[in-house]
Amino acid sequence: MKHDDFLPPEYIEHRDDCRTHVIGLVLFGVVIIAVAVAFMVKQSQWSRVKAIRDQTADRYAMVVLEMKAISDLQEDQSEILGRAIVAASLVERLPRSTLLAEITNRMPPGLGLLEFDLHTELVEQQETRVATGRSGRCQNNQATNEVITKVIGYRTNITMLGLAPTDLHVSEFLSELNSHPLIDAVMLRFSEETQVEGEEVRQFRITCSLGPEADIRTITPRRLEPGGVSFWTNVEATP
Repeated sequence: MKHDDFLPPEYIEHRDDCRTHVIGLVLFGVVIIAVAVAFMVKQSQWSRVKAIRDQTADRYAMVVLEMKAISDLQEDQSEILGRAIVAASLVERLPRSTLLAEITNRMPPGLGLLEFDLHTELVEQQETRVATGRSGRCQNNQATNEVITKVIGYRTNITMLGLAPTDLHVSEFLSELNSHPLIDAVMLRFSEETQVEGEEVRQFRITCSLGPEADIRTITPRRLEPGGVSFWTNVEATP
């Protein structure tokens, strides 16, 4: 005979119900504790992820500032270089008297010039740089195009109108100009027959230029050969 046989059935049923409720409450508490622990662990992981993200954003912002500083230094360097070139251009590297003598001494006998025009122009070079910037922790990138102008120097363009006995003299003059170490872009614009004081001669126009690096002080001037003196009627120089 069991001991529970002496107890009333209502008491036994109530005791079983209480035991079931206690077990249920314990299991519920275990589940709640497990969920809380899992939430705390996940929250800790998210905190570490957020800290890493903030550090990355701060580093990116520092890199953007450093890139901007480098860009500003490059712009300042370009500006200083441009000023240096402008200052160097104030030094007369192409004295007009020496340049005229260089061209005159390379003219064949019998050839003369009616017009001699000098025109100096500023040579610039433009380049487009794409800069991508992001400020702070902003997630939107904004790209901007920056056009940087670099001053290279000055180019001197020369236009000559002259007379020659024959086309052979014109060709010889062109050959002398092409062989000059500083003169480039030599081009014969036209050569036609005309009359001067009843004599048939060739009238021609030649254009050429001297680059930004041209410095007539670096070459040895050629001496004027006997019989090579030519006449001048109009000399113009445009700064």
